[in-house]
Amino acid sequence: MRRLSLARHSLPPNGAALAVLSAFGCVAPSTIPSPCEMLDAKATIVAAFGQDPFRPRLFAVRGCALPTFTLFASETLYVLALEGELEDHQLSEGPIPIAKDAGRLLPPTVETLRLDAGLAAWLSEPDFRPNEVRIPSFDVEQCFDARRCPVLQGSTYLCLSCEPEAPAAPALPALPVLTPCPAGWTTERLGEDSPDICVPPVHPVSIACAPGAAQHFGSSECRVVGSACPAGDYADALPVGTTRYVRAGGAAGGTGAINDPFATLAEALPSAPPGATIALSKGDHLGADLPAGIRVVGACSMRTRVLGLDERTLRVAGAQVEIRDLEIASASVAVSAIGPGASASLGGVVVSGGITGLEVVDGASVTATDILLRGVQLGALASSGSSLTLIGAVIEDTERGAVSLVGARTQGEVESFVSRRGLAQAIKVNREALLVGRRVQIDSHREQGILVRNGDAQLSDVFVRDILSGSVPPNTSEDDERLGVGLAAILGTRLTLERAVLEGSSGAQLAFRAEAPETLSATVSDLVVLDGEDSRRGIHVRGPARIRLSRTRVGECRKSGLELHRPLQLELGSIEVQDLVVRSEGLERKDVDCLVSVDAHATLTRVWLENCDNGVSSSGASELDLFDLSVHLPIDGEGLVLDAGESRSTDAGRVTAERILIRGGETGANLRRRGSAAILRDLTIRGSERAAIKVDASDLLAERVQIDSARGAGLDVDSDTRARVVDLEVSNLGLLTESVNTCTLAVRTGAICVDTNGELEIERFRVSGSAAAGLVVAPGGIVVLRSGVLSGNQTGAHWSDTLERLLSSLERVQIYENEFALDLP
Repeated sequence: MRRLSLARHSLPPNGAALAVLSAFGCVAPSTIPSPCEMLDAKATIVAAFGQDPFRPRLFAVRGCALPTFTLFASETLYVLALEGELEDHQLSEGPIPIAKDAGRLLPPTVETLRLDAGLAAWLSEPDFRPNEVRIPSFDVEQCFDARRCPVLQGSTYLCLSCEPEAPAAPALPALPVLTPCPAGWTTERLGEDSPDICVPPVHPVSIACAPGAAQHFGSSECRVVGSACPAGDYADALPVGTTRYVRAGGAAGGTGAINDPFATLAEALPSAPPGATIALSKGDHLGADLPAGIRVVGACSMRTRVLGLDERTLRVAGAQVEIRDLEIASASVAVSAIGPGASASLGGVVVSGGITGLEVVDGASVTATDILLRGVQLGALASSGSSLTLIGAVIEDTERGAVSLVGARTQGEVESFVSRRGLAQAIKVNREALLVGRRVQIDSHREQGILVRNGDAQLSDVFVRDILSGSVPPNTSEDDERLGVGLAAILGTRLTLERAVLEGSSGAQLAFRAEAPETLSATVSDLVVLDGEDSRRGIHVRGPARIRLSRTRVGECRKSGLELHRPLQLELGSIEVQDLVVRSEGLERKDVDCLVSVDAHATLTRVWLENCDNGVSSSGASELDLFDLSVHLPIDGEGLVLDAGESRSTDAGRVTAERILIRGGETGANLRRRGSAAILRDLTIRGSERAAIKVDASDLLAERVQIDSARGAGLDVDSDTRARVVDLEVSNLGLLTESVNTCTLAVRTGAICVDTNGELEIERFRVSGSAAAGLVVAPGGIVVLRSGVLSGNQTGAHWSDTLERLLSSLERVQIYENEFALDLP
């Protein structure tokens, strides 16, 4: 048998040398050039082909360093230069076994050389690639185990070195800033990682007071209204020389002297010059018309009473009228000032019974200090450009309201004001009237505590509590947002509210309702909403409102903390919320939403939501921009929900959120509004019971997402959904029972799940610690994964399509250290 012997010799600098020994003699190694002079290869296959093409001898070598072996005379030697490293082709140095049955073809070559022994030369054969020879099949799992990436190039697999980029960690949200607290309020820390809140002073419980006495603003005790009663019949310290005296039950025809008093107020007035004081004794007197400059002074409100026998008991007919220290018991109007020339000041006055306590109309002006109105149908009315000032006033037990301001240029000012127990609104501001209120307390009214309708209100240090629904108007329901409201701003109102506590009303604590083309505007700061057992809503907005809400705390809602409803013309409405805390605690919850948006436009910054069934619920054509959102949920809650809800709109909505933390609950983000879109940046979800993120028939763009310790799917992409995620980390996922899985396919649960017709693209990710699969893709699901790792899971990926489709969907993806790398059909 003739044969050639091929041996490895010492290598010259340019590569290997060959020695070819034949039966006819010896060819010196130097006469055969090294193949390295013709190749620039990192990996090669040396192949010896004989008469049987199915039984070649194959050797994998690095570069072109040829192995030592015997070359038979019937064999031809080839050097196949490959692209890349041996590991790229799953080859190791040494002999390459030939597959008996199935296997892969030899890898494509960059260049092929053939040794011609007769010429002692290497000849190029670029078209040489035997398609009969097969080597062991490419092992995808082996490639993954080596922390490399399998890539399908044409019909050939490569196992390439890859270093996926680590996903960027999300930034955590900043906490709401409610401090420094207003004067008189105290700071309370909710927890180490929770915002500090401001606690307003406890407002005294209302108590019943004797006739002539009242519980004033901020007081826990009753105090007699006006001056203390004197020992004599008349007030002490009356002016000398200008005082006219009137004795109750006295004889007519007196001169007005203290020893010869008039019998009635009407008798005293004609002789009293401007600036005179008319002193009324203890007892009952009849009312009269009061001319300009007259001062009427009773002994005290407990003992001097003025009775009204006609329509108006005391009618102010001129300017600078003063009424002090008496009680007015009227059947109709107690004090009336009509016309631009009428003005009066009242002090220490008690009004009991009647239709209206104070009537100020047609440009008149009245100032009342330390006044009690009890049991009147309407406490005080100012209209038609008039002015009414109430300081230290208490109004109780009204039927039609405590204060009503109506009409353009009508102004009302209340300070240290209290209204209790009314069958209608406590304060009503209507038709372009202006109200300025400081230190206001309203307890136990029906319908609304304060109602501003097409008016202007500037309020500070306000306490409103226990407003009930009352009678239900036609075509409304008990759940109508206009009923049982602590403070309601309606239509084209302009409202400024600072330092307010709204508590225990049966409807909304604060409600805004507008209708195009009018636009309501409001600025609210340092607001505390403390709902009661029967309370439904905290803050409710409906219609085209422009609202700025800051430093607000809402607690214990039955239905919603902050509810934003459709503005009929979206361009007219915009809502800005900054530093909001909503906490639903201490009540039996059922479908409680911390924040609801229905077709609304709103921007919210630094928001803390706690213990609601839904953290943020958005529907319809809502456009929400959320910055620094923290949501802490009960076990069955959902953090961010996009749904059709009660919207009448067919338009898709949009939510953009940056820096979000969702902790606990059933689902972190549930996007199920068809055609809607969500853009989420810097999202952290911890401890969800089911899917951390579930997307159904929506568009999702998420950047910098971290999901930790969920018990169901981390990211669940349903049918008709397009989702793109950049920088995703999912870790420590548990395994729910099959019956409640939110991502179940072939009895498998995945950290990332894509259903039929769902589309998902992820760039830079890491999925680890899943008790099920890191990735589950249903038939027809479309997935593109770039630069990521699936490790430490029960199964790296469960894929319902071909291996080729899987590998074509992966770019720089490593799958290693899983119990099972791949689960394929």
